[in-house]
Amino acid sequence: MNLSSLTASASAATTATRAASAAPTEGTVLFNPSTGKHETALAGSTVAFNPSTGKHEVVPPGEKIQFNPSTGKHEAAGSIVFNPSTGKHEAVAPGERIQFNPSTGKHEAAGSIVFNPSTGKHEAVAPGEAIKFNPSTGRHEAAGTIVFNPSTGKHEAAKPGESIKFNPSSGKHETAASIVFNPSTGKHEAAGPGEGIHFNPSTGKHEVAVAIVFNPSTGKHEAVRA
Repeated sequence: MNLSSLTASASAATTATRAASAAPTEGTVLFNPSTGKHETALAGSTVAFNPSTGKHEVVPPGEKIQFNPSTGKHEAAGSIVFNPSTGKHEAVAPGERIQFNPSTGKHEAAGSIVFNPSTGKHEAVAPGEAIKFNPSTGRHEAAGTIVFNPSTGKHEAAKPGESIKFNPSSGKHETAASIVFNPSTGKHEAAGPGEGIHFNPSTGKHEVAVAIVFNPSTGKHEAVRA
């Protein structure tokens, strides 16, 4: 792989990582006319009608209901794109696209296609990830970042938005976006990107979540997870 392609891959990974860190940090409650009930979801989600099923669906942020010419049906996806290797259209997730993999000779849906020196092949990696060297395994791995864990004495692959954090309750370091104290359990807990500790009035306890929202259809507050 030449320098320009490496730079492009790094730039793409950086952009995707920023997008991941800017993910919704609030929850929402959406009414689904097809079920007659409210549903909890991440902020930015929508309720859209799917002509192929004749029902409304809760669609995650970055996705929408789109027609897939190859299946003749509507699908929720970041985009519907044509794959020259299969001759069909495919639904891909937000941040992904169809790219050619020189090692397989086929096109694949991925955040990026990058060369792994440890396998000698190109690999499809998720948005926000890249191929990075892990000194503890002596191999390159797909990860958001490779971090050293003092509690295990080894390097670990962390997902985008995560790092090594010390958990005072377990006395160990853990891979997480953050370590938060839960007053209801009296312990620290690992939380994912955009998550924190929120009080749930319906359970009377604190929970790890993006947000706690009230669902009129159940009459209870519910945790929205990342």
